[in-house]
Amino acid sequence: MRCKQSLIYEAFLQHQQLGGRKKVPVVLGTHLTKAFLRTHRARQHATAILVVDLEAAFYKVVRPLALSGYWDDELSACMTARLNLPADTLHALHNNLQQPGATLTAGMDARSRRALQAVHTDTFFQVSSQEDRTQTHLGTRPGDAYADVVFGYLMARILHKCQDQLSQLQVLSEIPDMESPVLFGRAGHQRPSPVPFVGPVWMDDLALCLWGQTTDAVVAKLGVATGVLLDLFREHAMSPNLSRGKTELILTPKGATKQEAKRRIAIANACFNRHRRLVFQNQQLPLDKRIDLFQSLVMSKLSYAMETWKLQDWQTREYVHAAIMRLYRRLLKAAQMSEQACWGLLNQDQAWLDLVQDDLVWMWHQLANTSALGDPAQHFERWLEIMAKAGPTFLFESTQCGACLKEYVTDGKMKTHLIRSTPCRTYLLSHGGRYHPAPGLGSSEDQQRHIEHDNKLPPLQALGPVLPPPRQRDLNLVHWDMHDAIVESALTLEAEDDFRLA
Repeated sequence: MRCKQSLIYEAFLQHQQLGGRKKVPVVLGTHLTKAFLRTHRARQHATAILVVDLEAAFYKVVRPLALSGYWDDELSACMTARLNLPADTLHALHNNLQQPGATLTAGMDARSRRALQAVHTDTFFQVSSQEDRTQTHLGTRPGDAYADVVFGYLMARILHKCQDQLSQLQVLSEIPDMESPVLFGRAGHQRPSPVPFVGPVWMDDLALCLWGQTTDAVVAKLGVATGVLLDLFREHAMSPNLSRGKTELILTPKGATKQEAKRRIAIANACFNRHRRLVFQNQQLPLDKRIDLFQSLVMSKLSYAMETWKLQDWQTREYVHAAIMRLYRRLLKAAQMSEQACWGLLNQDQAWLDLVQDDLVWMWHQLANTSALGDPAQHFERWLEIMAKAGPTFLFESTQCGACLKEYVTDGKMKTHLIRSTPCRTYLLSHGGRYHPAPGLGSSEDQQRHIEHDNKLPPLQALGPVLPPPRQRDLNLVHWDMHDAIVESALTLEAEDDFRLA
């Protein structure tokens, strides 16, 4: 159902509703928010970002609002009491239930709508330690992989209403409707009608983006938009989570500067301090384990969405560089002690476009003598085509190695074999075969094979024809951890004699 109805679903979603779309990364929401802030900061505007999170969103979906169908007054009263909805909200909810469901509004055919309603009728769940079952009427189908789509339909219904009301009140901004980036002076295709910009939405997380010529103007818009948005959520039986860290406001007065890099560095340092004794300075842990934990716990927090940063001046760049080096020095010291993007908005973010252009020019300088791509300033269409089609490298689609012909039974063992076997990995990379993605490590298929065959069958050697060995190529073999360790050690040496001794 998900695959067959994806076109209808994505066409019904609100323009900035990203969750559930194909090939859309979650970090795009962060990028759009930062592009909005940078664009209006460059224009000397005040901005406000209202971040809203819903409470138990998937468990409180009123199914007829999304899927149509029958809903009696007894269920409405029971649900209202359970969700602690006020009396005036019950009347608005009753009116919304009289209107067509989101799937009908989206144009889904009657047969598909009835199938969805049937799937969500008489649903139940069971606790493994009990024999009785509990029937459910609220929320998406328990444990269903289609749950995000059902919620997406309902969220799209709310967002369309919110967009219409805020546009009539002249609260929302508008962005050009474009389908590709504008780089190297290449004119992007722009549709005639602009698009109202609510802000990026990923499932039940919304970042409402507003701006004003003055701080007072954006505060006035914020009051109107907040009232409309919260009322619409309550009228559809959704409860905004108003606790700290869930629903928050980021207000940037006119002329203020957003210090995203400093905030990420502070988060990374706080994480390092929190785990300093038990992990990073724990002499009982091997160094390689500490390095892995440092990368996953500290550097992941610092580098989150770093590709969307735009460091405006060399002082800020030096500050970020020095902060990262300090973190590595702290880790090294501990070791020594123990041993569908909205291109209309993104194309207004000139600072980020300049950064992308510089990256592409740098890449062209590295590839100029070995590639026929051409300078991106003159042949950007070809570069854009490659970027649109580029994807990960898949080296196998079964549990048998195509180089040594050994059968490894599980995908996990096959993946480990290619990580450790340089001859097989370089052989497959050099031949450049095309493979469909195999089930990932930890997938249900791989776990089933692990249960049935692991520790029961050894790797089995097969015989057969193989292709002749081509010119070998491999993944990047630079040992960056060792490189960084040597650099950090050199930076801590104060005298030339110390360096010679080291």
